[in-house]
Amino acid sequence: MTTLGDRMKDYEGAYDVKIIGRVPVIIRVDGKGFSKWTKTIQAKKPFDEQLCKNMSETMSRTAEKIEGCVFGYTQSDEMTFVLRNDQSLESTPWFGNRVQKICSVVASTVSSIFAGQTCGLPLAFFDARVFAVPSVQEAINCLIWRQNDAVKNSVSAACYYETSKIVGKKTARKLMHGLNQKQQQELLFQQAGINWNDYPVKFKRGVGCYHKTFEVDIDGNLCLRSRWEIDEELPVFTKDPSYLDNIFDMEG
Repeated sequence: MTTLGDRMKDYEGAYDVKIIGRVPVIIRVDGKGFSKWTKTIQAKKPFDEQLCKNMSETMSRTAEKIEGCVFGYTQSDEMTFVLRNDQSLESTPWFGNRVQKICSVVASTVSSIFAGQTCGLPLAFFDARVFAVPSVQEAINCLIWRQNDAVKNSVSAACYYETSKIVGKKTARKLMHGLNQKQQQELLFQQAGINWNDYPVKFKRGVGCYHKTFEVDIDGNLCLRSRWEIDEELPVFTKDPSYLDNIFDMEG
């Protein structure tokens, strides 16, 4: 006979899905209702320096706590973490690649750290999803996908908010209707005299973080130390593939 506890654990276990091991794992985190939240805190448009810093610091501190994480990326209200569990014959997945465990821990960790970064502001919350990709190259392609989205969002936001300051929101929407990214950049320049290329890289292509190893001199001896480093000067991933290749090779 099974006990009541055993029966309940069977119910619970039936939904404890696991990702197979030794494949790259992607964790994507999104802010919950961030459009409303940014309005509440009166975030600067199109880009808020402090909010970008808070997201970057939260991403880096979260990456530190994720076993097997090799790269973190953030843009707008989202973060992407890439995990590997194939660095050695003995490597094992974080939390056994249990989907529910990973999602709940990462979402709560990001929410908690971000709350500390934005002390005094209304609480913000994040959700998380996790999935596997078949190869390191596909993990890199996922980051390319998110960076492409960052560029698209950046151009659109800059064009809309800067143009609306000149002609109003309603007219700005009409002027932007049906325009591609290049045309939006031209509209931004014509209406507001702003060249989108002059914005800081972090507002155009997002921010990354990775684990960097370096040497330090301790009492005359060179010792290896490591830390998570934030990179606000990301290249265009498709134009400089060696950037991500080097990071993944370092970790592999």
